[in-house]
Amino acid sequence: MFSTDPAVNPTFHDFNFAWLPYCDGASFSGAPPRPACPRHTLTQSYVGDLTTPLVVNGKTLYMRGHRILQQTLKQLALANGLAAASEVLVSGDSAGGLSTFLHVDEVAAFFPKARVSGLPDSGFFVDMPDVGDNWHIRSQFTYIYSMQNASHGVNQKCVAAHAPRFADKSKTWPCMFAQYTYPFIKANMYILNPLADSWQLVFVAAPLYDANYWNGCNPSSFKGCSLDRIAIVADMYSATLDALKEAQVQNGFFTGCVTHVIGISVCLPRIPPPFPSSLTMVVAKYVEQHEDRRFDSASGGGGVVCGLLVGIGAL
Repeated sequence: MFSTDPAVNPTFHDFNFAWLPYCDGASFSGAPPRPACPRHTLTQSYVGDLTTPLVVNGKTLYMRGHRILQQTLKQLALANGLAAASEVLVSGDSAGGLSTFLHVDEVAAFFPKARVSGLPDSGFFVDMPDVGDNWHIRSQFTYIYSMQNASHGVNQKCVAAHAPRFADKSKTWPCMFAQYTYPFIKANMYILNPLADSWQLVFVAAPLYDANYWNGCNPSSFKGCSLDRIAIVADMYSATLDALKEAQVQNGFFTGCVTHVIGISVCLPRIPPPFPSSLTMVVAKYVEQHEDRRFDSASGGGGVVCGLLVGIGAL
C-alpha cells in the first residue's frame, strides 16, 4: 500500500505516506494522568509519567504512547501542512491493526476536512477463553490497560459508555479490544482479518500450556493435527465470527486461511476472481464497491494536499 507505482498501487500511489512505529506496548494508548500522581508500584496504575517512571531491571520507562501519537498527528497536520487533506486512510497490522481500531476517530479529529477511513489488518484480537477455560488474553489486556492508565488513551465514547458501571476507570478494559470498541467508531472501517488467526491460536486459544503444543500440526491444512487441535482452530473460527456478529461489523475481508497479517499472507494469491492477487488492488476494489465514490487521490490545483495514508505498525 506504500508503493508509488500506479500499476502496483492504483488507488493510493500518489497519497502522502506517514509510517508511525510504536514501542509502548499498548498500541499508542499509554496515557498517565497530568499532573503526575505520587509514585506507585508496578502492580498499581498511573506509572510512567515524567516524575513517576517505571523502572524495570534498571531501565527507566515512560508509558506515553498516546501523547506520542497526539504530537505526531499534530506535527503531520500543522507543521507538515496536511491539515487540508481530503482523504485519510489509517491502517496497521497486528498491534498496529488494534491501534487503528482504537485511534482512527482521534486521527479524524486532526484532519477535519478529510473523509477518514480505517483499514486494520489482523488487529481484531478476540476476547475468548483458552483451552484451559482461562481468560488469558483478557487478563493480559486488562493488566496493560490498568498499568498504563489507557482509559485516557483509547476511544473515549467507548470509555464513557462503560464508565457508569465502574467507579474505577481501569474497569473499562473492554475498550482495549477491537470487538468492544468497534460499535463506537465513527469513521468508515474496512477490516482485514483471518477467522482463525495463527498468532491468536498460540497466544490466545492455547497460550503457554506446552511449548510443543502445535509441533507437528499445521493448522492451515490440518496436516498432522489431532482432533483436539483441529477443534481449537474450529473454536477460534466460531469465536471470531461471533465477535464480529456481536460488534455488528458491516464491512470486511475475512479469510479462512490460518495466518496472521493478511497483507503479507501467502493466502493472497489464492483469492479467486474477481479479486486480483495484489492486496492493494483487493483493498481498492473493496473500497470502491462499498463507498458512494472511489478514493479520489488526484491532486487539486496548486498542489493542494488531498490524501494521506497513515500506517500504524509495530517495530
